Amino acid sequence: MTETKTIIEALRVLAKDYKGFGGEEKVVLEAADRLQKQQRKIRNQRREIEALQKDKHRVDGFVNWLDGEIRKCWIQPTLSTDFIHEKILQTAKKQLEKLRNGLGEQK
Repeated sequence: MTETKTIIEALRVLAKDYKGFGGEEKVVLEAADRLQKQQRKIRNQRREIEALQKDKHRVDGFVNWLDGEIRKCWIQPTLSTDFIHEKILQTAKKQLEKLRNGLGEQK
């Protein structure tokens, strides 16, 4: 498959060399410009997706750690403050789940 960059360059050369009657070279140049803009948008969207995937990975790691901490509170409820810690951790977990869902994955 031909690279998009090569197609854009070919369109520009074609437009430059084309000796049409009604400004067809402008149409070909516009096609090259539009293709180049789309290529940039796709590249930027891929970067954004990669950044979101990294964020999601960090959130997932933190949620897993938080799950472990909540389990510890349930296993060892020795002090009255453990109940408070449990409620705080559960609230934090709910907020992190909302964040995780906002990044596109529901669990």
